[in-house]
Amino acid sequence: MSHRLEKDASERLESVSANQRAYYDFAARPPIADGLSREEVDLFVSRRSFYNSVVATRSTPERCDELVDEVIDLYASRGVGRFAWRVRSEDRPRDLADRLVDRGFDPVDVGPMMSLDLCDFDEPASGAGLEIRTVIGSALARSWAGVVVPGFGLDEAAVGPHGRWLEALGYGLPLRSFVGFHRSRAVAAVQTFLDDGVVGLYWIGVVPDARRRGFGREITRHAIDRAKRDGARRAVLHANEPAIAVYEGLGFASCGSVTRYVWRKESVARPS
Repeated sequence: MSHRLEKDASERLESVSANQRAYYDFAARPPIADGLSREEVDLFVSRRSFYNSVVATRSTPERCDELVDEVIDLYASRGVGRFAWRVRSEDRPRDLADRLVDRGFDPVDVGPMMSLDLCDFDEPASGAGLEIRTVIGSALARSWAGVVVPGFGLDEAAVGPHGRWLEALGYGLPLRSFVGFHRSRAVAAVQTFLDDGVVGLYWIGVVPDARRRGFGREITRHAIDRAKRDGARRAVLHANEPAIAVYEGLGFASCGSVTRYVWRKESVARPS
């Protein structure tokens, strides 16, 4: 790969990471989660497991092991039994991933980061028969949550809290949420976050029994088109394996990856 291509891929990957950090700052704010920025680490602590994450690390080889133990103690003191430590190419020290594994963290491959320049994006509607609504109000917020929860394999009891979380965030920019209906049933959902000309796509989900019918692609296309009209110049997302081909069909290209290392209280024994 030429130096220019490497630089372009690095810039695209950083645009994904920057949007994710801004999204977490917005969506995981109190009372949902505490965002903590310290000299060596940025992290979020929440009663909801999907917000318990370390998102940036700026440490040294001499301090890193002690820092990891301090972070584990912080989460444990808040009653958290599981959290993820995200490792990016710019994190330090360079052997952070190895140090986390040595302390019992499990590496989780969560798929590639993908990016799409929107200057030429003009994807027509697919004709999938999806009626897409912008989420405004509690009824649509609950419909959105009713797709996301089973779509991501979460416990059904999370539908109510997810809907209330969305209501608490509000319905205007920088955040928009969409829910797609097929024959009056909510089957697809997505959320977008617009920051500095980049729109991140989150919570792209389809209920399990409505998959492989083009609903995920269509609601993603709709969300991107709306974001472009709102001023987005680039779209970014974090893809899981089954959906990569769908995003590639819309023009997305992989620009790198971020690995998560997961700590579980019941399975980790600290080295002596």
